[in-house]
Amino acid sequence: YQRRVHGLQGYGISRDDFDHTVRECTRICEFVWRKKKLEENAEYMPILRYILILAFIFVLGSFGLLSQIAASENEDGTIITLALICIALATTLSIFVIVKAMLSRPEFINLEPEIFAKLSSYLNSQNDTIYRSKGLHWQVQDTFYWLELHINKPPRSHGN
Repeated sequence: YQRRVHGLQGYGISRDDFDHTVRECTRICEFVWRKKKLEENAEYMPILRYILILAFIFVLGSFGLLSQIAASENEDGTIITLALICIALATTLSIFVIVKAMLSRPEFINLEPEIFAKLSSYLNSQNDTIYRSKGLHWQVQDTFYWLELHINKPPRSHGN
């Protein structure tokens, strides 16, 4: 590792420049990976949980109203109507949550293309500002398992 970096000094590339580029590429990969993990662990549509809680409250209310009717000998039409309204609201809210959950899908970043795009962008900027003028250029492979530093011309010490 040190010999290879030391060999780049003939191209006017310092160890610090090389190390910085490699560290930033690692940081980019870590950042995208962390972002993907946060997306995967995030709770999507938390409002649906509150809607289900509200539906459950309506169900409890309707049971309370129906038990009141069962306990009393007086059949009050307004209590039955309120119980039916609570049941209808709970059913409607529950069906809404089920349909919404079935039809919606969270959008996650696609890890490989995202890392490839960010690494390519970063390495192109590094090539434009530091490496290309010195006869070198970084390239990331499609699978981004490794980075390549290509040599376009011999080092300055060889006379070309």
